[in-house]
Amino acid sequence: MLRDYQKALIASLRKAIREGNRRIIAVLPTGGGKTFTFTHMVRSAVDRGRKVLILTDRIELLRQAGGALNVYGLDPIEIKAGRKPYLGGVLYTAMVETLSRRISKADYQHWLRNMEVVIIDEAHMRSFDKLFEHFHPRARVIGFTATPKREGRKNQLGEYYHHLEVGVEINELVAAGHLAEAKYYGVEADLSEVRTVRGDFDQNDVADRFSKAKLYKGVVENYQRISPGQKALVFASNVASSKELVQEFVDAGIDARHLDATVGDRERRETLEWFNRTSTAVLCNVGILTKGFDEPSIRTVILYRATKSIPLYLQMCGRGSRIAPGKTEFNILDFGGNIARMGFWHEPRTWSLEVLPEQEKAKGEAVLKQCGSCEAFIPAAATECKYCGWVDQKEKEEQEFARLSLLNPAELRKRAEGATLEEKIDMAKKKLIKPFWVIHNLTEWEEVKQFVSGMGWSPYWYQYNFERFWWKDHYLEEAQNGSRTIKVA
Repeated sequence: MLRDYQKALIASLRKAIREGNRRIIAVLPTGGGKTFTFTHMVRSAVDRGRKVLILTDRIELLRQAGGALNVYGLDPIEIKAGRKPYLGGVLYTAMVETLSRRISKADYQHWLRNMEVVIIDEAHMRSFDKLFEHFHPRARVIGFTATPKREGRKNQLGEYYHHLEVGVEINELVAAGHLAEAKYYGVEADLSEVRTVRGDFDQNDVADRFSKAKLYKGVVENYQRISPGQKALVFASNVASSKELVQEFVDAGIDARHLDATVGDRERRETLEWFNRTSTAVLCNVGILTKGFDEPSIRTVILYRATKSIPLYLQMCGRGSRIAPGKTEFNILDFGGNIARMGFWHEPRTWSLEVLPEQEKAKGEAVLKQCGSCEAFIPAAATECKYCGWVDQKEKEEQEFARLSLLNPAELRKRAEGATLEEKIDMAKKKLIKPFWVIHNLTEWEEVKQFVSGMGWSPYWYQYNFERFWWKDHYLEEAQNGSRTIKVA
């Protein structure tokens, strides 16, 4: 049985198709049931006699899609390496790279041109782009993803898709009991000397910095303190860093294993089976289980890496969000300052097929820490608590390991209400509170200008947002009386 929000998304997609849209992005959060949603659509298309292709980019996704298809009584023809499939069928599943290697052959070009419905799972991945020129112009291509966003400015989704349908938000799924609630734990991560490569942190630099800082000792210590004995999935920066962390877990008597893309298919299957049946297992992986991996029994997600990519961040956190018997919440242990850079996993986000300008983020932004006396939240770089006067005597270099602090959204909002404007600007820049929440609660026009300036926003920000706030008359008056007239639409 489909849930109401899944039915609503399918209805919206069908309406968009009737209106003439042929390249559509459909958005459902991780854990929202994308696979069963598009499988329901596949069942309907096959019943109507249409030829359908489901494209994925990883073997785990292919198997997952096959499982859902079987539930719906569908038996797809699989296009995979080492086999020559029958090309006269109705329903197919294919790995994108396998199909890309064969698309130069005339018979595959003709076959793909005849596909009437193409479903693309994890459509935000660029690996699918090379196949678009081979789709028939009238083919209905629907890309499903939890995160319709790509880093950088080239090959954006808007170049391949022309319509966006957004389903339910993460916080709505949590409130309805369809996803587990996250408890956030963060720690300061100094990334000021880490290079940026292709829009994201250089993961070898991150791994080297984590190793030098002995953060792996902090991972084990915090895991034992916060979620002892719980099944945990770890996302590491590189292979060496992951194996180093696994050894620390093993030395502490914890059953832990490592997994990366170089591991053979058989070993990968055995490792995932071990992870599934072992309630206290800790699995460290590198770039392999960020998407298409469904293990509801995960109780803790450990981010032993840093990223600037919102899709990657949400995908990693989402691995622990699926509900299971006796499970209503899960822990996110963030050692890379990811929460400070990109906000809480459950927060609603605005998606668009357009390339929207982003504010430059400061390097190495720190999250909060708790006062050693009154346990209030204070900036991680602060040496003195402004609430009780406690002085932190430890220097960062002398700390043996990092200690995570609970990051509670409600507590952060409460603390922000009593903060100075400068402190609100600092918290908003770190995405611990929403900038528009601050602006809506400001009562003086001069404070609005000071906040916008402190955030580093362009003067044209007023032009595009003046209708949304109480201060629009102040802005219009100032724009008209100023030395330079700004045209307001």
